[in-house]
Amino acid sequence: MKVWILAIGIVTVVKFSIELGLNLDDSNQLLVSVGKMVCQLLSNASYRTVHFVRDDNDTAFDDLISNIAQKYKGPIELESENYQKDDAVVMMFDSNSLEYMGINDLRRIGLLLVVVNIVSETEILQKVLSSLRTTQIVRLAIISYNSSEKADEVVINMSTFSRYKTRNCENDHSFVSSFLPAAESGSIAINTSIDRPQIDFQGCSMDVGIGVLAPFTVVIEDDGEIKYLGVEIEMTKALAEHFNFRIRYHQPPHGMQWGILNETGSTGLMRMIQNGEVDFAVGSIARSLIRNTLLIGGVGNFYDQLIFAVPPGIPYTPLEMLIMPVTTSCWILIIVACVVASMLFSIVIDEHLYRINFEKQKISFIDVWFILLGGAMTNIPEKVFRRYVLIGWLMVTLVFRSAYQAILFDHLKSGVVFKPILSLEDMFESGLKFHMFNVSQRHFGRHPAIMKRYS
Repeated sequence: MKVWILAIGIVTVVKFSIELGLNLDDSNQLLVSVGKMVCQLLSNASYRTVHFVRDDNDTAFDDLISNIAQKYKGPIELESENYQKDDAVVMMFDSNSLEYMGINDLRRIGLLLVVVNIVSETEILQKVLSSLRTTQIVRLAIISYNSSEKADEVVINMSTFSRYKTRNCENDHSFVSSFLPAAESGSIAINTSIDRPQIDFQGCSMDVGIGVLAPFTVVIEDDGEIKYLGVEIEMTKALAEHFNFRIRYHQPPHGMQWGILNETGSTGLMRMIQNGEVDFAVGSIARSLIRNTLLIGGVGNFYDQLIFAVPPGIPYTPLEMLIMPVTTSCWILIIVACVVASMLFSIVIDEHLYRINFEKQKISFIDVWFILLGGAMTNIPEKVFRRYVLIGWLMVTLVFRSAYQAILFDHLKSGVVFKPILSLEDMFESGLKFHMFNVSQRHFGRHPAIMKRYS
């Protein structure tokens, strides 16, 4: 949800004094004080780039710009004129050069900080404000001082301004800021932090566009009266109560809902937002580059929500419970042992000729497997070698059955369901398939491990 702020407003001037009774050069000390105030104002928010603007023929502010550039930790540009909506502009000029103020090029910057050196005019503030009333700048601060005064008589004035405007009304607000005076030791202590004020639209009506999408936004008709329900409606009501404004809901014509967003010729609620037919819109939409670009949003808050829909416990099948105590590699080893044992039962050793003959015997692979599972042997071998093989095979199967039954009992005692999935690690270890909407796949494009498990 975005509130479209269309202009700036006027606030009271907050005046404070800083005693500069130091054994330093008066001009340098003044620039240090002003530079410190500018840096603290810029640090109150995160700006993409800070632009410094001054008259090309006036080099008096070069030292001040250099002082600020050394202290400010962030990207800066000088006379670039490449202004973006998240930028801040520090404009510096003398009171005799008001005609230089090219504010029409600033448009929707995040902050305009005007530094004025009052040379001959004392009522400079009103002239600056009259030049700024028609702009669309979100936030404004003015720092003024007189460099011709003595160090112990210098007064630095700072004013902050803002105005909130809707399609139906406009309200001015006064913000009061507090500052710390200079310490007795002579060090300059300036607190220029400006708390975000309580915005009050004073009961002004706002046109809110909605896209009907249950259960987020639901529209029902009760006895000829249209009622709006849903979590997004409740969110809008909470905003209206907090900022003291009334709501007038507007739906897109012809049932277009959100519609299609284009640079020109958008439809639905997208067209209403672009054409300024609503103050703001609320609705559940997927984030995309074209929407974020063409809607000219301010500071957005985007988040993705991942919902796991997994049963609390999946019961094992009877076959899974039987196989569970032994790993796959162990089962392969057991089958190989059965094959070898069945072959040994087929060997006949000729004691006179000392050679081995393979004869067809009554004991087969099935008989060996049956003995492994604890069954009785109907055809007992007569040859001594085969009896030795039988005794060894019975000992092996006895050990295997004992271990198998112990492990199986432990598994059945601990539970007959799979391990519950309680974390992301459990989800990845489970090997289950992911099911997601087509629009959700864009968030996992850089995660091939997840997309391989998508079905």
